[in-house]
Order: sequence, then C-alpha cells, then structure tokens
Amino acid sequence: MTSVFRKRLPIWWFVLLTAGIGGTIGLAVAILYGAESLGSIVMVAWLVGIGATFGFFMGIPADIVVRLLVPRLRHRWSAVLFCFGLGYASAIASVVAFLLWSSGASWRFTGVDGPAVLFLLVFGLPAGILTACATSLIVEPVTPRQPKVDRLTGLPL
Repeated sequence: MTSVFRKRLPIWWFVLLTAGIGGTIGLAVAILYGAESLGSIVMVAWLVGIGATFGFFMGIPADIVVRLLVPRLRHRWSAVLFCFGLGYASAIASVVAFLLWSSGASWRFTGVDGPAVLFLLVFGLPAGILTACATSLIVEPVTPRQPKVDRLTGLPL
C-alpha cells in the first residue's frame, strides 16, 4: 500500500519556521555582501529582520499550498522536491512583491543579466535547500485507511 503525506505543523509553527528560514537567508545575504566588520552589525540585523519578515508574510500562503497539495504526494522524494520548490518559489515571490511594492509601476524586468540571476539564486536556492531539509518537520507519511470489507463477498460494508 502506498503512503500519503499529511501536514505536520500547526499554522503558527509553520509561519515561525518560514520566518526562521527567511532570517537565515537574510544572514546569508549579509555575509555574502560583505558585512564582516563589527560596524556593520546594524546592517546584518536589518537584513535578518527583512528576511524574517519576508518569511513571516509568505508563511500563510505557503501553509495554504501545503494543505492543498501535500495529500497528493506519494513518495518521500516527491515531498522533498515539493518542499524545495515551495521554499524557492516563496523566496522569489516575496522579493518580487517587495520590489513591486517599493518601486511601484516603475520597476520593470528588462532582461536576464548576471547580477539579476545571482540575486535570485542568492535568495532562492538557500531557501529551497533549507525548506527541503525541513521536510520531515513539514510533512509526515501516513498509511491510508482501508475500507471494511465483508469477508464472504468481498464487498465494502
């Protein structure tokens, strides 16, 4: 019998998990962009706060997606790939939403260049990897219930 998955965490724990992943990504961005001096501790705290806020606000839509799609997963590898894609898409969606909100209609995507791809990879890949690592916290396998069957006829009761 194949197993199915169900959501493991309540919504507030899931939102805290996404905020923690966002804060970790903010710390990674701060380290990547050269916040090595002690005088830039304010910048590090600001980036961690921004990342945690992104994760916090993307936690509720991600929780809805998890509730809708997790019962359709059948294998552990599909659950890991689902969580990776969810983390990657949530990180990119929150950054793009922030850019649209902060710049208004003046922000345009003009094409693919090196810094834009690096920017999306810096935010997306670590979020996807951390979310994939947290798969066992997000979903758990369960065996589906078998209907009761009459032993004589084999028909469901």
